[in-house]
Amino acid sequence: MKTKKLNNIAITLILIAIAVSTRLMVPEHQQWNFTGTGSVLLFATYYFKNSKFNYLLPVIIMFISDLFLVFFYNIPYQSPINYLAFLSYVLMSSHFISKIKIKNIALAGVSGATLFYLISNFLVWFQTGIAGGEYTLTFGGLIHCYIKGLYPFHINQLIADFSFSFIIFGVYDIAITIAKNLSASKKSSRFTS
Repeated sequence: MKTKKLNNIAITLILIAIAVSTRLMVPEHQQWNFTGTGSVLLFATYYFKNSKFNYLLPVIIMFISDLFLVFFYNIPYQSPINYLAFLSYVLMSSHFISKIKIKNIALAGVSGATLFYLISNFLVWFQTGIAGGEYTLTFGGLIHCYIKGLYPFHINQLIADFSFSFIIFGVYDIAITIAKNLSASKKSSRFTS
């Protein structure tokens, strides 16, 4: 029991480190959405099945990385709505990823990124519309905001989700396979001795 708890803590810390470090890798490009955050949330939701912690993880990741971005790079905090928009990844992972299959992970990643894009761009449209900025509070202004958000924001987020998911899920799948093989070889050597 203790080993499982320690493994879970270690995996949580590794996932947080991946998400935070990828948000900080190139701060001047951070707004372009090429980070591992979505993939980390997809994997965490798969790994910690039915855990309420999965709903807290996006807030922890965003808060920690925002502290670094504000302190070291003077980049302002994300809106709390963006924190919550990352919950789309948790919802999509719990819906699509019951087994590690490329199709399941791709569906969850595309769905999570698209929901995030729709929510966050709606927020941008609304905030700039109220402030009298680039997007007017009209249907045309909303469509204009969505079109401008496609590239680089949404496209980069999709590419990042595929890239980081391939690495994270792949490393996990390889580690599980190696652990099973080692366990099977230990059992067989016990019987042959």
